[in-house]
Amino acid sequence: SLYQRIGLQEGDVIKRINSVDVSSPEKAFQVLSELKDEKVVTVDLVRGSQPRTLRYEVR
Repeated sequence: SLYQRIGLQEGDVIKRINSVDVSSPEKAFQVLSELKDEKVVTVDLVRGSQPRTLRYEVR
């Protein structure tokens, strides 16, 4: 799936996308739609009990 290809796993809780707080799936989709011109996207999440940051270069 797309989520697996970008490194997300089942159970991951996304907290921020490019430093913007994401409090709901709707907010996440809104933020993602606003990132179409960005070259780099960072996703701050919690996996298990560990905070992580994933970084993606958009081509």
